[in-house]
Amino acid sequence: MLLGATTIILKIKGFIVESNFKVLMKPWISSAVTALVFLLSSPSSFASQGHNCKSVTISGSSQWYPFSYRDSSNNLRGIAYQVAKMLFKRLDIDLIVDDPQPWKRTLMGLKHGRLDILSGAYWDAERAENYDFSIPFSSDEVRLFVRNESLAKYPDLISLRGTTGSKPIGISLGRVFEENLKSHVKVIEPVSYESMIKMLYLGRVEWFGLGLHNGQKLLKDLGYEDEISPLPYSIQTTPVHFMLSRNSNCSSLLKRMNRGLEALIKEGAIKEIIERETQNQILIK
Repeated sequence: MLLGATTIILKIKGFIVESNFKVLMKPWISSAVTALVFLLSSPSSFASQGHNCKSVTISGSSQWYPFSYRDSSNNLRGIAYQVAKMLFKRLDIDLIVDDPQPWKRTLMGLKHGRLDILSGAYWDAERAENYDFSIPFSSDEVRLFVRNESLAKYPDLISLRGTTGSKPIGISLGRVFEENLKSHVKVIEPVSYESMIKMLYLGRVEWFGLGLHNGQKLLKDLGYEDEISPLPYSIQTTPVHFMLSRNSNCSSLLKRMNRGLEALIKEGAIKEIIERETQNQILIK
């Protein structure tokens, strides 16, 4: 079932790209529907001063493959950044990349207007109280990862009850996890991705939750790809948005950004970026 009759949907390597504020009505993406209803009903005004915004400052996660990450020279890369570059070039707005900062400091910079835009983010109700969100331009599938010898042990979420797992600090594992598992498991939030993966490898936890592509890339980089694998079922597929400060000089850009994103989606430009970036990551299939 679809919301509306003019949805454009592109599915590329597990990513879903959609336009016209429409999403597929599936149980795992109901949070996206809530997010989009919020976007459409937000009372925020977008006056002409948005056209006077000549530059925006952007930052993002340093380790969220393939959406937002830093290379060996600390340059911002990934799907979200490449989409932002193309989008703001069309809008004739200079894109300034902020220096890498700890995640919490990055969010504070966005909240107080030092940063204008975050290069890729999930929508949730708490964040929506402080930030504005663009329409989604891609999606991220969340999986639970386990040691290979435990793959057959957990055929579904219910079988994970009574276990101890881990996830990145401040990241939601989605509505399905929250409703079916959260109150039945212990969840630890290690200080880094590497610590989270090592805890699983050493048997200190029984699983960790992370975006599928991000988890696969990190396992390969850290040398654990032969010991740890994702469970075969998804627990959440979450739309990816740009997150905008409400306290920056460019806070009125949202309508122009959304029109630009819809055009890029319709033209297939974002599809090409996703294909190029995922190929560059040499993701494990």
